[in-house]
Amino acid sequence: MSKDGAIKAFEQFDRKMFADWLWRGFLSFYDPPPSETKRIHAFGPFGLIIRQQESIIDGLARVYEKYVPKSRKLMFRQAIGDVLREQGNNADAPLPALEDLIYLIARIKATEALDALPPAVGNGFLGERQSAILYDTLSTLGSLAPSSQVYEVVSELINSANFNDGYLFEAIKILVECRPLHVAAIILSLEHRLTKLRQITQQLGGDEWVAFCEAARDCAKHVLALRTDIGTNAAAQKLITEWTELPD
Repeated sequence: MSKDGAIKAFEQFDRKMFADWLWRGFLSFYDPPPSETKRIHAFGPFGLIIRQQESIIDGLARVYEKYVPKSRKLMFRQAIGDVLREQGNNADAPLPALEDLIYLIARIKATEALDALPPAVGNGFLGERQSAILYDTLSTLGSLAPSSQVYEVVSELINSANFNDGYLFEAIKILVECRPLHVAAIILSLEHRLTKLRQITQQLGGDEWVAFCEAARDCAKHVLALRTDIGTNAAAQKLITEWTELPD
């Protein structure tokens, strides 16, 4: 099919067809062993366009922005979440493809796909299989903050089965950006987990303790840069002060 033919075909696509097109393209792109020929032909006639960009994410974003009809853009964004829900529990799914989908959400602001993140990453096999993907997820959510939807998704992730408390400070920064007038409540609701994290990392020492101190100081700096309610709550203010005074 030519590029013009593919554009016309997109005009007839529904949500499921976009999901199928995305996933088939990713499977071809990441099919081992790596092959430039296979990658150029992934995603049909748009493969070369995608390969000409700095990353597959930028390439797919260009296809979305330039070639997907306006009337079908919502379906494309929704399809990203559908693929994550469907493939997140697939042990054979290539991890780079799932990571790319998460970053694609941020790249094209596909907020319609955010609700797929807690079940796929927080409670699904994807988050269990690759704990580091939580960082990708928080990075995506942070880029879309502030919003009430981002707040709800991050809150759900924090309380999910696969959440690693090592990312608590990153999550807090997103939460307080979304609700700066609820900072005291946010911090105090996590105080027990933060105290436990501090105790564990301090006992471990070395890089673990250094990372904790850096994350805590950075989080405190982020909170203090916002106009928040922190000054109205002595307990929350005490915690922030403790974080700022942690060793370099």
